[in-house]
Amino acid sequence: MKIRISLARHHASNVDCPRPEVVLRVRTRYGDYVDIRFIVDTAADLTAIPDQLAKQQGLSYSRVHPGTATGLVGSVGKFRDIIRVRIAAEDFDWPCDFTQAPSSALGGTSPTSPEPLPVLGRAGFLDEYAICIDSGYMTITRLGPVRKWWRRLCRRLSFRMGTVHPIHQPL
Repeated sequence: MKIRISLARHHASNVDCPRPEVVLRVRTRYGDYVDIRFIVDTAADLTAIPDQLAKQQGLSYSRVHPGTATGLVGSVGKFRDIIRVRIAAEDFDWPCDFTQAPSSALGGTSPTSPEPLPVLGRAGFLDEYAICIDSGYMTITRLGPVRKWWRRLCRRLSFRMGTVHPIHQPL
C-alpha cells in the first residue's frame, strides 16, 4: 500500500513551510474510532496527544506512568500509555505520551493561541511505514515482511561497505 498526501499549508513567522499532516482513526474508551489530525514529526520520538484533546475525543489512558515530555520549547507533564490506531482496516498499538497543558507560570496558552495539535512520532509508526517528503507531497508506504527483511539486509551491507555517513561528522 502506497499513499501520496499533499503537504498541508502552514506559515511560521510569515514563512511558507508546508508540513506533513495525516488524519488517523484512533480507538476511544467506548471501542469506536474517532478521526484525529496529526502532524507527522520524524524528529519526535513518540506520538504525543494533548490531554485536553484526548478527553474531548473520548480517549482513555492510564495515569500510572507519569513523566516529563521535553522538546524544543520546554517541558510539560505527561503520562505514557498506548493508542490503538486503525490504518486501512489494520490495527496498531503505538506508544503515546498524553501531555498536560503548560502552566501559566511557564507562559501557558493564551486565548488567541491555537490548541496544540497531536504529533505522530517515530516509535511504532516508522516500524510499520516508510515515508518520503518531496515536492509538496508525503508518500507513506506500508512495510510488509519482505520489505522489512530487504531493508535490514541493505542496512547491514551499507555499514559493511562504509557507505553510511557517521552522525558526528559534518555533511
